[in-house]
Amino acid sequence: MAAKKPQVGKPAAEESTAVTTKKGTSVAVPLINMEQDAGAGFEGATKESFAIPFTAILQSGSPQCKKSDGAYIKGAQEGMFINTATNEITDGDEGFLFVPACYTLTYVEWALRENGGGYRGEHDATKGLAMTRAAHKDDKGRDILPNGNQLNPTHNFYGIRIDEDGSAQRTILSLTSTQIKTAKKLMTTLNLQEVERPDGTRFPAPMFANRLRMTTEPQSNDKGSWFGWTPTIERRLDLTDKGDVDLYLKARAFKDSILKGEVKVADRQADAPVPPVEGDEEF
Repeated sequence: MAAKKPQVGKPAAEESTAVTTKKGTSVAVPLINMEQDAGAGFEGATKESFAIPFTAILQSGSPQCKKSDGAYIKGAQEGMFINTATNEITDGDEGFLFVPACYTLTYVEWALRENGGGYRGEHDATKGLAMTRAAHKDDKGRDILPNGNQLNPTHNFYGIRIDEDGSAQRTILSLTSTQIKTAKKLMTTLNLQEVERPDGTRFPAPMFANRLRMTTEPQSNDKGSWFGWTPTIERRLDLTDKGDVDLYLKARAFKDSILKGEVKVADRQADAPVPPVEGDEEF
């Protein structure tokens, strides 16, 4: 009698692709070890091939919250976080864990909303400060450049975001306008963190030694109301824990890449949620 041919697409001996655990359950075993191809396919990529996304806060006027808008996201509500690259939304009350890697101050140029709005460029701290001196305050307290665009000082926190499923990804938190005071307070708090040596002396902790919880809360002033950032330092990373060590190294590597200009930041969206403008911030 002729031998029975194996089915197409299945191994001839299926029992060779599974093992039985101590509990008696059968677990499938891959036919190829994927780890030998770790990272394969991206050899030709450069910093222009990827873009680090922003994590922003949805406001009541955000298009993602309006069912009549083409940018609407089902389930999106004010106070939620949004990944501006993937449009993934996260509850603002629960928030997410964040390991800050580094910080920069930039000046972002926008076309005025009454002129159609839109991102018009980003400048480093030195150039931005010089541009501010040439700007004038309008009746809404905005810095208006000679070309008619608005200039916003913006505090950027680069870091590793950890979501509920344990996945870690690089992101940028960009605080401006009403959130500048929050950014300054966070910077001061992080800068005060110290690590004790065995002999009792202390040294400044690196920014990426901290694990934060990022949530949102309603805020208001006489110009309006919105949802703002509420950062809380949960604890210092435990460098005897493998998971924390991995986060520490990822954040440190991200910091090095940012300072060396090796990564590309995603373009700021023209419709990115921006809180109401205050006219009395200290920059």
